[in-house]
Amino acid sequence: MAPADWLKSSNPNAGRIQSYGETEQMSSAKVIAKATQQPESDVIEVDEQLVNHLVQAVERADCSLRPFAHLYFTELFPKELYKEMLANLPSKEVYTGHKHREAQLPDGTSSRQVMPFVPERMARLTEDQRRFWTGIWVALDDDRLRKAVFKRLAPDIARRMKVKASEVTEIPVLAKDELTRDLPGYKISPHKDKFTKLVTMQIYLPSDDSQRDFGTSLYSRSWFRRINPKLKKLNRKLKKFGMKQLREFTHVKTLDFMPNSGYAFAVGNDSWHGRGTLPPGSEERLTLTHIYYLKPEVVSSED
Repeated sequence: MAPADWLKSSNPNAGRIQSYGETEQMSSAKVIAKATQQPESDVIEVDEQLVNHLVQAVERADCSLRPFAHLYFTELFPKELYKEMLANLPSKEVYTGHKHREAQLPDGTSSRQVMPFVPERMARLTEDQRRFWTGIWVALDDDRLRKAVFKRLAPDIARRMKVKASEVTEIPVLAKDELTRDLPGYKISPHKDKFTKLVTMQIYLPSDDSQRDFGTSLYSRSWFRRINPKLKKLNRKLKKFGMKQLREFTHVKTLDFMPNSGYAFAVGNDSWHGRGTLPPGSEERLTLTHIYYLKPEVVSSED
């Protein structure tokens, strides 16, 4: 399928990692042109209607405080554009295996395949796909979307960064985006995310509601584990004597894996989340991650 009309250029370098703070007053096109040393006229301009739609979806998203503050949004993209996103997903050959011990399958391959939005990887797409996904990239990295997300998560961001809630939108960050394919056998235990990340946002990309149960799970951590780091050793002893073992995590909820939906949360001491094992024979779990980092060195071209 050809890209939407609002994409104006095929420049594969357009939309490089967006940096916020010092460039706040510049247009998206100027920011990207400056970062890539490309002529401004050769950079895809952000689609205003799309950005407004994204911002409104974040502003109306449900916000829950249990087990930690998180947003759950629906219809993040316009319906017709979402259909185009599914139709323009890259071929499997463009993705590479994510190196994480829990993602490794018995045959040595990775159950998580990723395609980061960087010029080197974008160059492997067809011209139509490159134009299409660069346009999505530019819109996601727009400063107005960042501010909308940060305002909704302001209390947690302010607490972690030790600033006023009114100041969270001024925190310098870097945005990183990537398409992800999770294969049968993929799993990841409860984790908080590295503190190089400030906000984690994941957009679900299924074609229908048949994978509703494939969403990210949220957990609370037991107080016992917080004060006793030797829980695993203790549980081995309890198991040896046939006694009930102590749980480190309690499952609170699983966010519905529905078309054009997703979630966002501020990374903190309590942001425990994970994903149980995808069953054999299941369809791939397709997502788009959009993460705001605090430290620029973690956003390398092939990270």
